[in-house]
Amino acid sequence: MKTRYLIIGIVLTIAAEFGIAQSKTNIDSFSWLVGTWEMKVKNGALYESWLMLKDGSLQSKGFKVKSNGDTIPLESVQIAHKNDSYYYTSTVSDQNNRQPVPFKMTSVKKNEFIAENPVHDFPQRISYALQMDGSLYAFIDGKEKGQYKKSEFMYQRVTPNGSPNQLATMRLFDAFNKHDWKTFSECYAIDADFLDPSYGKEYVKQTHQQLIDKYSGFQKAIPDINDEVVGIYEDGEKIIVEFISSGTLPDGKKWKLPICSVLTYKDGKIIRDATYFDDEK
Repeated sequence: MKTRYLIIGIVLTIAAEFGIAQSKTNIDSFSWLVGTWEMKVKNGALYESWLMLKDGSLQSKGFKVKSNGDTIPLESVQIAHKNDSYYYTSTVSDQNNRQPVPFKMTSVKKNEFIAENPVHDFPQRISYALQMDGSLYAFIDGKEKGQYKKSEFMYQRVTPNGSPNQLATMRLFDAFNKHDWKTFSECYAIDADFLDPSYGKEYVKQTHQQLIDKYSGFQKAIPDINDEVVGIYEDGEKIIVEFISSGTLPDGKKWKLPICSVLTYKDGKIIRDATYFDDEK
């Protein structure tokens, strides 16, 4: 997860007196943001996960993962072109009645930008800049109740692409392979639905304790049970995962089973798990 890449965008020409030269800017100019960024904080870590969308915009989901594994949504951001300008539009979960707040890009340079909204209460300015060492420095500043205030953030790239749900899925499989069944179970909502040949042909609900008991039983029968992820695909709130489950059976034989799971997320937790495999082999 600690692989770091740099995706360098197109060099921009800046109009000295007017900030951003929009005619020479396109959305690829912000492609250096694409990926998932992490900043360690007390009791967890902050993340921003940026994706390039087919509609010609960038989208980010900001969230916090607490030390106990809980995921807290924080902010959604879109970078898009509108009315001959680029805008950084932020929607914060507990501010402005969840209404989007636009910040107009006033300066764009290679691997950095500044966006401003002078009439917003706080912040009035937002800045991002990719550093020489590959880290991402960001700050927000402005006046709040007449006093100047500034908050700074230093992120490290943790994956070249990914979303909160993709990261949550990797945490799920990491917990599985560590046989940490408590953490594994807590990746699911408490009322999650499961469709799995081992349960029958209908969706069933499983409590966290039922999941712990089920997979503890698997571990007892196959002590080296392991899931190797071979593909992760995202479609809205769904994550499709291809993986191979393997291990050593009680009779000493090696066992492998290709599996596909469709995981539906809500607020960072899996609310539906539809798993498919050939249970006749």
